[in-house]
Amino acid sequence: MSTIYVIATLKTHSGKLDELLPHARAVVKATNENEPGCILYQSHVSLSEPDTLRVVEQWKTREDLTKHFDMPHMAVWRAANASLIASRKVEIITPANVEIK
Repeated sequence: MSTIYVIATLKTHSGKLDELLPHARAVVKATNENEPGCILYQSHVSLSEPDTLRVVEQWKTREDLTKHFDMPHMAVWRAANASLIASRKVEIITPANVEIK
């Protein structure tokens, strides 16, 4: 079994970061409380990049990560941030590969 790491960088439209943060807190809380394959799930406001939030994740398996995307709180998260996010970069890191989406 290989641990999966994810680093998501979310750049909001100018001035929208504060509007995004309550939704980020909610998805972090729901993920940590409700997903047994989750080892770590945190969000951090960038100190050096304006309007940028990073989500750092660690999962037991790729299957756990795949299940995460289908969780009800993830649908709420996607709907809440749809108009707030200007760009996103998601890096999925495994022992064999780094996927960038």
